[in-house]
Amino acid sequence: MENYYRSLGTYFKNENNVKNNVNIKLYNTSEIKIVLVGLNEPREELKPVYKILRVDYNGEDPKQKKIVEQLNRYLKENGLRDGYKDEKNFWGIFYLLKEIITSFQELNFNYFRGQSQQWEAIPRIFRRMENSNGELFYEKFEGLYKTISQEFPDDLTYHCLNQENIEKRCDQLSILQHYGFPTSLLDITENPYIAMLFMVSSDEMVIPKFEMYQIDRELHTEKGIVSFVHKVDKNKRISAQRGAFLNYDKLSKYTRFEKENIVLSSDYVAINKVVISLEFSKEETVKELENLLEEVPSSTEDPGSKELTNKNLENLIELIKNKEKEMVGSYYRYIQGQIMRKLNEYNYFSSDLYPDFHDYINYQAKEFNSTKEKGTIVPDIIEKLSSVLEGALGALSSNIR
Repeated sequence: MENYYRSLGTYFKNENNVKNNVNIKLYNTSEIKIVLVGLNEPREELKPVYKILRVDYNGEDPKQKKIVEQLNRYLKENGLRDGYKDEKNFWGIFYLLKEIITSFQELNFNYFRGQSQQWEAIPRIFRRMENSNGELFYEKFEGLYKTISQEFPDDLTYHCLNQENIEKRCDQLSILQHYGFPTSLLDITENPYIAMLFMVSSDEMVIPKFEMYQIDRELHTEKGIVSFVHKVDKNKRISAQRGAFLNYDKLSKYTRFEKENIVLSSDYVAINKVVISLEFSKEETVKELENLLEEVPSSTEDPGSKELTNKNLENLIELIKNKEKEMVGSYYRYIQGQIMRKLNEYNYFSSDLYPDFHDYINYQAKEFNSTKEKGTIVPDIIEKLSSVLEGALGALSSNIR
């Protein structure tokens, strides 16, 4: 299996090519899009800031479709200004996500993943990183893994990729991933609020995604790509994040590579997945605001109002038309802060995701990094790794999708 990563990696080159998209074969995917429109400039003193216009569903499962229909029925009945379920709370997105999660948990969706942007959910090893020589990271990975294990035998053990070693290897790759090294593992968690934390903990949130997986632990471990690693002291983060992995090394048992195609054996059991995205629509925001212009009082009629006013709406229409990117970004930042504060009320904090000493101090220190010197506090193993890998890997491209 020496060339396994090289072979598999080629099928992630063009994610728009349906035939070659690996994830289409691995999962039975349904999509839910939460369509948002702005109602005010995204400032705390102005309410309401945004509205959940509707929830779109793209899938074939009748039970999932019924859930979305019920949500849309409530949104339609709830009127123009109200937040989801409570017109005073203005926590619409959080409560809507919470209700979707609860409904899908009743359908046995039990693992979750959150990410701040609309990237395809694939392991980092396949995200088109390359060194200064144009060599792809996944083509160099095996040699790098072996080199690290030789340099740090007390911290890491090398296991070659074969079926006998697959779970032992996963344990070791999870340690590499723990230290921020890209691997063939994709993190998931059984706690939806931890997944939501990951969705909003990034510096920038643009069309974020929240994913739900229906996993049969025994079936998808034996005949799929799910792995549950041993929770050792070296990797306390696994316990803190209540995590498991989608282990793309396991595909080596089921794949056959053909020209321009990848074939999975009939033994492989696909995972049911639902992908939720949060998307602001410029066109529908402008349409909604123009409709509201006919329904709200003018600023002269209600000069002291901090709610919707004619002047506010006219100004916002111009901003959305002329500064779409900046305005959409400001709405996402607003929602990001709202969800984070609500999670904190439920006693979920980003710092809790990083229980190790070096992780914790990194997290606490990162927002105070100098704008001129972007250094971070790292353990000795990472400082040493940088010198070990420099010659073999070179500088990784920062343009990771």
